[in-house]
Formats: sequence, structure tokens, C-alpha cells
Amino acid sequence: MASSTESTEAGPARGVPPSGEAGASGESRAEGAEAAPTDATLARALRRAGALIAVGLIVGPAVDGAVAETGRRAGLGWAWAAAFAVCGTAVMALATSAADRLFLPQLGRQIRGGNLAAAIVSAGHAIAFGILTSACFSGRGWDDLALSASFFVITAISLLALQALFRWRTRYADDQEVLGQNAAAALAFAGATAAFAIIVGHAAEGEFLGWTRSLLAYGRALLLAVALYPVRQIVVQRWLLRLAAGRAANALDRAVAQARDVRVAAVEAAAYLAIALWATGIA
Repeated sequence: MASSTESTEAGPARGVPPSGEAGASGESRAEGAEAAPTDATLARALRRAGALIAVGLIVGPAVDGAVAETGRRAGLGWAWAAAFAVCGTAVMALATSAADRLFLPQLGRQIRGGNLAAAIVSAGHAIAFGILTSACFSGRGWDDLALSASFFVITAISLLALQALFRWRTRYADDQEVLGQNAAAALAFAGATAAFAIIVGHAAEGEFLGWTRSLLAYGRALLLAVALYPVRQIVVQRWLLRLAAGRAANALDRAVAQARDVRVAAVEAAAYLAIALWATGIA
């Protein structure tokens, strides 16, 4: 009894840090917790990052066109480049907002509440419409600006239609999964949306040859989007992930919707982008 009493009086028991060290470690943990961003901050940051990527996609072609102008027309070229960039950015922002509301009316509120899945969807929309804007908004003069805006409307409607077909083919409700903060479903959806935008943007590129010839060429090029629909079952599920087929044909849907496996969703999104780049590169 005496020895135990002496050890207690001599100092703290082994394994228990001194009170000063415990206070310091507690303060460091508190500082780390305060330094970590909240889910709401991360969601808003992710949405803004998507918008920044979209603006970069829009500004690039406008600046390239301005640099090509020389001599007396250089100043006018930069003025039109700025006009196309500003108009393109505004159109992209409006289309992104409309697509967000069409996907889920309360998507903005979900992002402000810290739903990262909702932020992924919104960022995917911004990037997709940035791709379309960069493909459509080019040229000089009011006529080219009006033509660019007209073709952007056509491409935006095409993208939303392809997006709706993709959502119809999945066995789960994308909007409800995102509402339930399923980041895997949001990532797969954003990857498919960006891939469709690559194909639609590629279809819109080229010289304007009159509405009839240009729309026919656009429709033929848009058929490349059909290549994305077998990707889920053949490329992603059977070839890349080696998931079961037959009765378990919806194994990919279960992995995304029920297991919420972000790794599987990342492979699915990457496969969509790869097929879109291959299809547009070959065509």
C-alpha cells in the first residue's frame, strides 16, 4: 500500500500524459477541427470549381480568335472576343441554373446545406455547358453572336434530351439518390453529362452552311451519342469491373445506388468520358 501511495504522489501514472500535455493536445485537436472546412463550404467550393472550369473552356477559344487578328483589326478582335466570352459565360450560367432546377428543384438549397452530391451534379452541369458554349460561341459581329446563341440553344436541348434518356435507362432515381447525398450516383451522372456534352459539342462544330445542311450534319454527328448507352453494361460492368451478368445484370446499379461505392462510380464516369473522346476523335 505504501509503494502505491508513493508512486501516486511522485507523479502521474504511466500512460497518462501530464495535464499540460493533455491540454495542449486537446487544443491542437480543437484547432484542427476549426480549420477543417464544413460540408457546406466544400459543397459551395465544388460548385464554384465547376464554374471556373467552364469559364476557362469558354475564354480559351475567344482569346485564340482575338490573337489571330493583326494590324488595325487587332483591337476590334479583342473587343469581340470579350463580348463573346462575356455572353458565353452568361449563357452558360443561365443554362446551368436551369438544368440544376430541372434535375432537382431544391438543388441550390441542398448545396447550401452541405450536400456534396448536389454540388457534384451542379459542377457537372457547369462543365457540360461550358463545353457546349466553347463549341458554339465563336466568330465576329452581331450575326455570328446571334447564330452562336441559336446553336447553343439547340445543343442545350439535345444535351438535356440525352441526359433524360440516360436517367431513364438507370434502375435508380438519380434525383432521389442525390437528395439522399449519394455522391457515387452524382459522380456517375456528372460523368455521363460531360461525355454527352463532348459529343454534342463536337456535332456543333464546323462551318455554318445554311440551316438545312448544318442541322442535317449536326444530326448525323449526334448519332455518336448512341455509343455511350452500351458502355454501362458492356464496358464498365463486364469488362472493366468484371461484375456478374445474367440475373445480376443490375449489379452496377446496386453498387452505385445501394452500396454507394464512389470507386465504381469513378470508373463509370471515366469510361463515359473515354468513349466520348474516342468517338469524337475518330469521327
